Amino acid sequence: APLVLFTYYNPVFAYGGERFARDAAAAGVDGILVVDLPPEEAAELREFTDPRGLDYITLVAPTTDDRRLEKIVRNASGFIYYISVTGVTGTKTPVAASATTDIQRIRRRTDLPVAIGFGISTPAQVRSFARLADGVVIGSALVKWLAERGAAPDLVPQATAYVRKLKQATAS
Repeated sequence: APLVLFTYYNPVFAYGGERFARDAAAAGVDGILVVDLPPEEAAELREFTDPRGLDYITLVAPTTDDRRLEKIVRNASGFIYYISVTGVTGTKTPVAASATTDIQRIRRRTDLPVAIGFGISTPAQVRSFARLADGVVIGSALVKWLAERGAAPDLVPQATAYVRKLKQATAS
């Protein structure tokens, strides 16, 4: 399975772009999503990540207009990450019907796969979004689920079962 590293730019900047790219590639990372580094400012990192084959995953929000969308997809690689709701992840309930138009807009502009995330946490939500997109991201839901269970001795089998349940919803 491909490995995508989600991060903010400050730790990457502090670590050093060249060293980050080298170490990420050596660790088996396939792509990076630097959530606070817009495409217009990404050249300073991509000069190191692109030659190492690290895909630069970009974000598209419901508020992204067509002009900005063109800029975003022009230099994107790997896949497009569509943010299902505006605001902070995990604080609103996303609705698949409201994302349909945006997913269609993205697909008209790129052949890259589209993954959708932000606030998706239930099998029902996964099922509805899986019909629209090529991938469904449940990162915040998993982090919240893990935090609620602490250091339970059987945490790994429980987490595996939780993720499996969400994954099975993609096939429904």
